[in-house]
Amino acid sequence: MMETTQQHRHGLRLSALIILLGVLVEISVLVNDFAIRSDWEQWVNKVPYFSLHGLFSVNSIAGFLGSFLLVYGLITFSNRLRISRTALRWVYLAGITYIFTRAFDVVKTLWNDQLAGLLPDLPFLNDLVLNTLLVASAAALLVGLIVALYDAHRANLRLEAKNRQLDSEMRGHQEAAARALAREEENKTILNALNSPVFLTNKEGFVLAHNDTFARLFGGEGLTCVGAHLRTLLPEAVFETGKAHALEVFGGDDPNTARMTVKDRSYDVTTYPVFDESGNVSSVTVLARDITDKLRSEEEQRLLTGAINSAAESIIVMNRDGLIEYVNPAFEERTGYSRTDINGKNPRILVAALQDDARYEGIAQTVLDKGLWRGRLVVRCKDGALVHEYSTISSIKTETGKVTHYVGVSRDITREVELEEQVQQVWKMETLATFAGGIAHDLNNTLAIILGRSEMGLQLLDEHDPVHQSLEVITRNANRSAALIKRLLTFARQKSGVSGPLYIAPLLQGQVETLRNRLPGNIFLKENIDLESEVITAEPGAFERMVEGLVDNAVRAMEPGGGDLEIILTNARVAQERHVTTGTLSPGDYVLLRVSDTGCGMVPEVQRRIFDPFFTTRNMGEGVGVGLAEVHGTVLRPGGQIEVESAPGRGTRIDIYWPWSGERNPEPDAQPKSISGAGLSVLLIDDTDDFVTLLRMELAQNGFTVHAFNEPVEALQYFMENPVSVDVALVDYIMPGMNGVEISRALHEVRPDLPVALLSGFASGITRASALDFGFCEVVEKPVRMGVVPDLLIKLARGN
Repeated sequence: MMETTQQHRHGLRLSALIILLGVLVEISVLVNDFAIRSDWEQWVNKVPYFSLHGLFSVNSIAGFLGSFLLVYGLITFSNRLRISRTALRWVYLAGITYIFTRAFDVVKTLWNDQLAGLLPDLPFLNDLVLNTLLVASAAALLVGLIVALYDAHRANLRLEAKNRQLDSEMRGHQEAAARALAREEENKTILNALNSPVFLTNKEGFVLAHNDTFARLFGGEGLTCVGAHLRTLLPEAVFETGKAHALEVFGGDDPNTARMTVKDRSYDVTTYPVFDESGNVSSVTVLARDITDKLRSEEEQRLLTGAINSAAESIIVMNRDGLIEYVNPAFEERTGYSRTDINGKNPRILVAALQDDARYEGIAQTVLDKGLWRGRLVVRCKDGALVHEYSTISSIKTETGKVTHYVGVSRDITREVELEEQVQQVWKMETLATFAGGIAHDLNNTLAIILGRSEMGLQLLDEHDPVHQSLEVITRNANRSAALIKRLLTFARQKSGVSGPLYIAPLLQGQVETLRNRLPGNIFLKENIDLESEVITAEPGAFERMVEGLVDNAVRAMEPGGGDLEIILTNARVAQERHVTTGTLSPGDYVLLRVSDTGCGMVPEVQRRIFDPFFTTRNMGEGVGVGLAEVHGTVLRPGGQIEVESAPGRGTRIDIYWPWSGERNPEPDAQPKSISGAGLSVLLIDDTDDFVTLLRMELAQNGFTVHAFNEPVEALQYFMENPVSVDVALVDYIMPGMNGVEISRALHEVRPDLPVALLSGFASGITRASALDFGFCEVVEKPVRMGVVPDLLIKLARGN
């Protein structure tokens, strides 16, 4: 057993008392011995010999016993001082030597006489032995003391070194403790800075530690929840759920995570085990990460992704190097490129050949300089088709202004571009109409005079007369000029001609036979007219000119090598709306006219302009470029559409879709017979003297009474004075001061029942179908053939 410090001190005191007692005994012995020896003669005279010898013996024995006490006390004291074994051996040796000294003194004293008889030099030997033993004892004790001191010195050195080591370790422990405290403070600061509650709990559910967020949410600002039970702090449902997960951690040593909602906030709650020294889970740390904002951000991201993926606009994202990283489904659907095809590629592959590199570089530089570019682009799809887009390209920057990506949002405006082109086409037509209408009136007036006079001359001359032949040439060319003016007005969409039911199959069949005789020998015409009695609404002349123009273009496209020309006329049903060259083809029934050839074909640039007025690819003098433009107006007016397919070296196919209502060929009307105008009075108003003279002569020959005027004011004044003397009125449209509509309105104010016919070379916006809306019973177009006006006026005057 280890003795206590108090016991050790008590032992030292006892050993010291024993040493002191021994020292006192030894001192007494020495004092007695010195006293006896110093007064030896007195002691001999006073004390008998035997009594003196006994005194010496007792003193020696006392010294012997005192040596035992002294040695015992010294040895026990040395042992309690825990000196080294070497020093302790020297103490033992000194003690034994001292005991031997005292023992020799006892022997010498008790047996002094016997030894003197044996050893004549006994006094000398006694002193020698005693001194030797004393010196040896003192020397041993001195050596032991030196060894003990040396050992003590070494022990002190070791102790100092140990103390230094301990001091260093203590400082290290203090520094470590300070660092640990600092880390604890840092961790505490970090935990308190977290916006997520963190707490430590035992298996019983009591809070052992927590951060400020936990206290703020479940305890109170600045309050501590340590020692509180979680059931008193958390909602019941949250407590039970958390308890179940904590028990799993206590039983399984592995952390787990659960999602909970507390006070309208969502948390990812992770429970971590805390192990004790034995490796058992003594408590758990619970970290509840607030993921409300994260879930909201994920929801916004999901909605944004959904919006991007469902957007009709194509969206493309590029990195700083301009390489594509993302495209949305609208881009894939529009261009035909999948995300796998396009990712990592440069968007330059989408740029159509219509846009040069300079424009592409200019767009890129604008985005770099200003961060934004808006404008139109033409994109080439995977199948080679071209799509017009309105694009916005912008840069995406970090908070520091560093560009990380570029995003492009594009809207398909192909249809809008087509509509713009159609609007431009209409504008061009209107511009041409203004020009054509300005000259049509005067030209038709002139042609009417030429034709009228020529026909009148033909009636008066014999057909073999050379002048008769000249008049025939004049009439023929005047009629061709009149037809050209009609085509020009029809093309300009200002004069549509007489549209009505048209039995199209026999009309086309007859025209094909006529065209076949005019074709070059190296062109083979094949027709397929698959209609019976279908009727469309169209003007026969316009339809014939359309077919003639299409065939003429096909023939020129196959020069000089020739080829195959095919004309097809059939029914067609369109089930779904689709885009064609001239616009949108609506669902419904159509009469399809197809003209195709195996000629040179057209490049895209030419295809885009084929319906432009005055656009032609022919040489100067070979055409004026109104053919297909007139076809455009002829077809689109009744609601039809045109689809053109052509490629260089592959010929051209033109499909014309003409609306068909299901009407069939009706029975032809009976031809009316000409009736004399005798007894009928006509009010004729026209500002062209020659034409008035010509028409007065023709009407007079047919028995009419003619009241002709060049000035509208004079004519109205006459009519107001003689309203009942006029049976029918024939007025020009364009005249100085008043037009035909204004004259008709003035006449009807006087006589509402007066039949009025419009006679004009250019009646803007007035057709036979709309004549009544403007106050006219009929429209007569200049130039007019002989006999047409008299028959018409007779029917109007007689109420037909």
